[in-house]
Amino acid sequence: MDKARLRKTYQQARQLLTTAQLKTESRQLSELLYGELQQLRGCIHVFLPIRAKMEIDTWPILHWLWEHGWTTCTSITNFTTNTLTHTKIDAGTRFVDNKWGVPEPINPRMVLPIAMDVVLIPMLCFDLRGHRVGYGRGYYDRFLSECRADVKKIGLCLAEPVTEIADTSALDMAMDVCITPQKVYKFEEYNGSV
Repeated sequence: MDKARLRKTYQQARQLLTTAQLKTESRQLSELLYGELQQLRGCIHVFLPIRAKMEIDTWPILHWLWEHGWTTCTSITNFTTNTLTHTKIDAGTRFVDNKWGVPEPINPRMVLPIAMDVVLIPMLCFDLRGHRVGYGRGYYDRFLSECRADVKKIGLCLAEPVTEIADTSALDMAMDVCITPQKVYKFEEYNGSV
C-alpha cells in the first residue's frame, strides 16, 4: 500500500481510540522504550503530542528522561519554510500550543541537530524495513538529514508494522528501532546504523 492510503487508514484508526486506550498504549510503549534507553545517554529529541490527533503521550517519557539525567530537546515549527528548529527543554519550561496544537517552548534555548544523540519520531505506521509514514510534510526527514550519521532514530507507533510501504524514496529516513505498545523492532541490519 502507498503512503497516502496508509496515512488515511491509520489516521482514521487512531481517531477511534478512546482516551483510556491511548493512555494504556502510551504507557506500554513507554515501558519498552525505557528498556531501549538504558544503554544510551546524551541529548534526546522528544516530539510533544498533538492531543487532537491522539498521538502517543510523551509527557511521562520526558519526566522519566529528566529523572535519569538526560538532556532533552524538542522542536519549533517554522510554517513559512516548512522546517523545524530545536530547543532544549527541562522541567521548568513553559509551553504554548502552535496552530497545529503542538506544544512549543515559550522561551526557546536553541540547539543544533548535530547535538542530538537520540531522536524519538512520531509515526502513523511503519514497515518491516523501518520506513515510516507520518503526516506527509517531510519535517522529520529533513530534520534527520541534518543530524549526525550515528544518531539513534527511534520511531514510536501505536500500530504494528505493515509488510512494506510501496512508495518509499531515497529521501525517506529509515528508523533504527520502532517501538509499539507490544514489541520492539530493530532495523540496524537494514540501514547500516550502529
